Formats: sequence, structure tokens, C-alpha cells
Amino acid sequence: MATKGIRAVKLPDGGSILITLIAQAVPYADGVGILNERNRMIGWIAIPGPDGETRNAKFEMVLEIFNTLINVPRNATQPDWSFLYGEAL
Repeated sequence: MATKGIRAVKLPDGGSILITLIAQAVPYADGVGILNERNRMIGWIAIPGPDGETRNAKFEMVLEIFNTLINVPRNATQPDWSFLYGEAL
């Protein structure tokens, strides 16, 4: 029996968003905004980091997670956000 994908993604802050509401993920200076079809922000993920290189790597990972959620929602799994708060990637 195949596993069923998730309907909502849990955010690092404890909130959750239905995947069907997510239209795009947009990088900002200090985090990633999750926007709906009307370009209204429905979620936020702060990107901490001691230096630019580490933060950029975290930005890329978060954007890749949301790219997958948006483009292939039936295969979606809950993301492990632990990389956001660890020093090493």
C-alpha cells in the first residue's frame, strides 16, 4: 500500500499551512515568505545564521523544500527544519 502525502506543512514556529494554499515562496533579507495566489503572505520562516554563506545555504534549502511542495504535492513529506537552528548543514 502506498503512503499518502501530507495535506499541510508544519512550519518551524509550530504553525501549519495547507499545501493547496501555497502559491510561492519568496526570499526576503531575513527569511522566506510563503504567499498565496493573491500574493498575500500566509507564512514566514526566519532564516538565522552566523554568516552569509551559511544563511544562503539555508535559504536554498528552504526554497527547495517549498518548490517541491508546490510542484509535486502528492509526494510531499513533512520537512525536517532542524537544519535552520544547527551550525552545520
